[in-house]
Amino acid sequence: MANASKICEKNAFLGWKRLGGIGVLWLIATAVGRTASRRTSLRCRSAAPGGGFWLAGKAVFARLAGMSMDTELQKHYALLLGIGSPWEVKTVELKLGEKKVEIELGWQWGQSAKCPECGAACSIHDCAPERTWRHLDTMQFTTLIRAQAPRADCCVHGVKTMPVPWAEPQGRFTLLFERFAVEVLLASGSVSQGCQLLGIGWETAHAMMGRAVQRGLERRQLEALKHLG
Repeated sequence: MANASKICEKNAFLGWKRLGGIGVLWLIATAVGRTASRRTSLRCRSAAPGGGFWLAGKAVFARLAGMSMDTELQKHYALLLGIGSPWEVKTVELKLGEKKVEIELGWQWGQSAKCPECGAACSIHDCAPERTWRHLDTMQFTTLIRAQAPRADCCVHGVKTMPVPWAEPQGRFTLLFERFAVEVLLASGSVSQGCQLLGIGWETAHAMMGRAVQRGLERRQLEALKHLG
């Protein structure tokens, strides 16, 4: 038993030396493994080198790998959405049963706010209730964006909800989805056929086309008049 205890202590020291700051977690895991080993034979302990130390280390590395994958997934969707500071992707949730992908976007706190009326820099008062927008599908999964827009506290205009860059005010769809929907509606044989492909209603389709026309008129620049009459 004394020799087995020395082996555990040696394994713990080597693990701490390799992992630096994470070594504390390894030492705790080793102590737990040492206690459990007293209830088992030395033969069982030799099947897993280092006892509880080895198993705990495997769990730590698995968790760190998962955190790294989550970070990469957030960066991946941020690039796809074209989202940058002061907004960021907080979570990406896949719901297989509902065939949905939900992306939560958040404001990077510490970033200055701007009044939507005058554009003056001001502080953030609070956040508006969470809203949901439908985005372009991810493969065969419906993709939804969730976010709480911050409300700016302007000294002139008071508390105002800041607009989000991916959708129009009071809109239920992202601008990218609406642009795609209009293209599908124009290419379809009828509005009903386009609605069926997009999974939207008749009134929603007509509202999208109306907003598209309005955006086109706003982008059109007036030409200088050379002659009158």
